[in-house]
Amino acid sequence: MRHIILLDNKISENEYKKWVVEDTEFWKKHLDITTIYEVIRTDYSDYPTYIDADKDIRPTHAYLQELNDMVVKKYGEFGFDFVMVMVHEDNWMSDTDFTKGIWGTNYS
Repeated sequence: MRHIILLDNKISENEYKKWVVEDTEFWKKHLDITTIYEVIRTDYSDYPTYIDADKDIRPTHAYLQELNDMVVKKYGEFGFDFVMVMVHEDNWMSDTDFTKGIWGTNYS
C-alpha cells in the first residue's frame, strides 16, 4: 500500500520516523499489508480556511483539491492508495487551543 504523506516542514524527521514505525506495524498487524511511504515536505504555516455550518474552521475544499492535484501530477491518478496531510499542531488552524473544534478532516 502506497501512502503519500504531505508532511509539514515543522514536523521533525524523528517525529515522522516514529510515526512511520507505528503506522507500519498497524497495517501489518491488522491487514498483513506492507506499506510504502512517499514524503512531500509542505509549508502549512498559512493556508486558506472557511467556517462550516458547525462553526468549525476547516481548510477550504479548493485548497485540499490543489494538494491532491499536486500528488496526482507527481505520481499519476493510480500511483497511490491515499494522501495524508500531516500538519504540525503549531500550524493547525482548526482548533487553536485544542479544547474545541476539530482535530482532523477526512475528505475521502
